[in-house]
Parts: sequence; C-alpha cells; structure tokens
Amino acid sequence: MTQRWGGHKIRAGEAFRFQAGDLTLWFRQEGDEVLVASVYGGDSRAREPELSWSRWVMKEPQESLTIQPFLPDRPVVVGPENPFHLGPGTGARIFVPVPLWVGVSAGTAGAAPFAEYPTRVLSQSWFGEFEDGELCYWITTKARRDAAAMEDRETSACAVAPIRITNHSAEDLPVQRICLRVRTLDLYENGERFWAGETQVNYQGGDTPSEVRNVPGAPPEAKGGKLKTKARQIIKENFAARTFRSLQKLTDLIGD
Repeated sequence: MTQRWGGHKIRAGEAFRFQAGDLTLWFRQEGDEVLVASVYGGDSRAREPELSWSRWVMKEPQESLTIQPFLPDRPVVVGPENPFHLGPGTGARIFVPVPLWVGVSAGTAGAAPFAEYPTRVLSQSWFGEFEDGELCYWITTKARRDAAAMEDRETSACAVAPIRITNHSAEDLPVQRICLRVRTLDLYENGERFWAGETQVNYQGGDTPSEVRNVPGAPPEAKGGKLKTKARQIIKENFAARTFRSLQKLTDLIGD
C-alpha cells in the first residue's frame, strides 16, 4: 500500500493501493481501461474479489496514473465544538482542518482528474435560507486559535484552513456556523502538512452579506509552502457572501 501523492506506475494484471484518511483506493489496468475501487474505514483490508470496480475507458492503455490532493468540491459548513462570540470591533483567527479529496488523472501531472474521492465521508448540510441556499458539506472542529496546537490526528489527510473573522457591526456576533467556500482557495504543501489559502471575513451585521477576501499565497504558518493544486473556481479576491447564517443538517430537513 502507498500513501505517496504524485505519479504511480500501473501495469496490466497488477493492482496497487493508495490510502489517505479513511479512504483506500485500489487500481488495476485491463487493456485501455483503468479500474478503480474505493473502500472506507474497516473495509480497507478487503480482498480484490470482494471489491466493486468502476471502469474508466481511456484513449489508450495507460502506463501511469497521477494521484493529487484537492479541496472539497462544495462549500464546507464549519461547526465549532465550542461556539464563541465576537463583540463589536473584535476579531479572531481560527484554524480549521478540512478533509482532502483525492483526484485521479491519467498520465503525468497536469491532466484533469477523471475521478475524485473524499478521504472522509462527510454529512451534507444546507446553508442559507430554505428557498435561497446552497448544498454544502458539514464538519465539526475545535476551531483552534493556535495552529501549532493542532495534533497530527486532527490534520491527517486534511488541509489546515486559516479563517480571520472581524466583527465590523455594532452587535454581538455568535460564531456557531461558518460557511467556508473552499472551491475558491488554493492548496499548498509545507513539509508533511497541507494548507489552504487564508480566508478573511468582515461581518457587517444583520442580513448584510459579509465581505470575504481570499488572501493570495500560502498563509504565514506555511511560509515557503509549495502550490499543490489551484482553486477549483477562480474569482476576484474580494466578494460578498453570507457566512454565518445556516439552517440545519440536510438530513434534518428531508428526514432519514
């Protein structure tokens, strides 16, 4: 089994495994097809005959695959285990571990992935009003104020996403749910840890959308970090978006 990101040789009649977080991927080649099987958690020791394979037809037989990390393909609603309050004129910077996605592409690096898999199965959440919201993933976090205090088990198969929140309103801001739009963030690698670009959120109060800014480059804690994958969605640095209003987990809205 391998945990190495990057290029991997693939040979007919041979299978290899890649593991990250709760995810284990199996790969095989049959003619011009690449076969991929994904298992989670306790199923990671499954034998080949027990696997359910997805078949991907290529233009020609492949000699190599590239396995790259990505940030999730939807926004992430972050729920601090211990919510906190920001009074008028105050601010805080927190660090959120966001589970990585595994992208698989044919040949060498640079090609678009033909398949993606989350390293952890996440619950779904609806953010915003019932009639005007967006489908997101849901994660809980300790929302640590010091990145150095984060344990390895917290950041395994995750990218650490710094968020700076400033309350520019004249009212108290209870920080219970944060919508982090990870599709607009670059992913960096520094040593054995992955980092997302920093998000700065300026809360304006009431129903006014927050001012959101994606800070270019790696965060200060990852100084010298190497750009690993670019943002899925390229936008201008500053935009307005609701960030602190949320309904509930999607399963609570539609039932089991």
